[in-house]
Amino acid sequence: MPKRLNLTGQKFGRLTVISLHSIQGRHRVRWLCQCECGNKSIVITDNLRKYHTQSCGCLQIEHTIKANTTHGLSKHRFYNIWRDMIQRCLDKNSDTYNRYGALGVTICSQWLKFENFRDDMYKSYLTHIDQFGEKNTTIDRFPDKNGNYCSENTRWANLIEQANNKRNNHFLTFNGQTMTMSQWERELNFVPNTLHSRITTSGWSTQKALTTPIKQNRLLTFNGQTMLISQWAKEKNISFCTLNSRINIYKWSIKKALTTPTEKRTNHFITYLGETLTISQWEKKLNFHPKTLYQRIFIYNWSIKRALNEPISSGIKKNNHLVTHNNITLPLKQWCDKLNLPYKQTHCRINILHWSTEKALTTPFLKRIKSS
Repeated sequence: MPKRLNLTGQKFGRLTVISLHSIQGRHRVRWLCQCECGNKSIVITDNLRKYHTQSCGCLQIEHTIKANTTHGLSKHRFYNIWRDMIQRCLDKNSDTYNRYGALGVTICSQWLKFENFRDDMYKSYLTHIDQFGEKNTTIDRFPDKNGNYCSENTRWANLIEQANNKRNNHFLTFNGQTMTMSQWERELNFVPNTLHSRITTSGWSTQKALTTPIKQNRLLTFNGQTMLISQWAKEKNISFCTLNSRINIYKWSIKKALTTPTEKRTNHFITYLGETLTISQWEKKLNFHPKTLYQRIFIYNWSIKRALNEPISSGIKKNNHLVTHNNITLPLKQWCDKLNLPYKQTHCRINILHWSTEKALTTPFLKRIKSS
């Protein structure tokens, strides 16, 4: 009986035979092979020896890609746009597939081949770049933003046009004119996000949101740039409450408020009459509202003796700490806990918006809703 052929260790193309896998019948022998790319595959003897199979399949993929990328644009931004479009619509492993392919967005069959996409879109791509620049040239589905990618429904758009054509844009109609929130803000010269805050957060009507001017105490101009307090807070990495308090409560200059770094809160020890405690411990002992001593000592520069002995109703505005409602006087924080109100927003109602105590404590807060 002839000795059985042993291919272990031999190499065929990109495949190296690792071991015998199985035998089916008299002549159908299968071998476990390791490909150069790292994958493993099982190949019969004839396919190995006749070089019908030379890889796990990666060689065929490379040949296909090479055959389809003879256009000279494989490293060009235009090609990357086409590739990304293919991936988000067809590749389930893509990070953006859930917002495109999973929702039924696909690509016309002609554009599955890059050369066809190039013939349809490359000339207009170059024209758009000449007008708006490369970074401001993006591919956009238009006029049907929920439709597919095809020559009839695809254009080149700048970043503003792209933002205005998103599926989740919130459109507002006023005086017979319909535009997105950002378009209305540019039309009315509003600071970005003003309308979103007014309508989706505060629950204003469209008419009130579009016709009410922005209060000047909410706008800050610094180094020639004007933004809302909330936007400056994000820009300077300062909490909104800190920046708002600096401007509207402590009356700091805009420059000082925006350039003074915030201190990390650490335990500050105070010694008075031979007793040493942290600020919070002194506040609990004296039944002071939290942060009272910190503000008195580090914001108003009071002496330790004055800060510890001054009643809470003097020195600082009473409404900032104690609130009387229905003939009951409590710190604002306790009222918020009792009535299940958010402290920061209620504090702003009383001390920034100057609402009456009754209105501040009884007016319900609107839940934030997502724009559609």
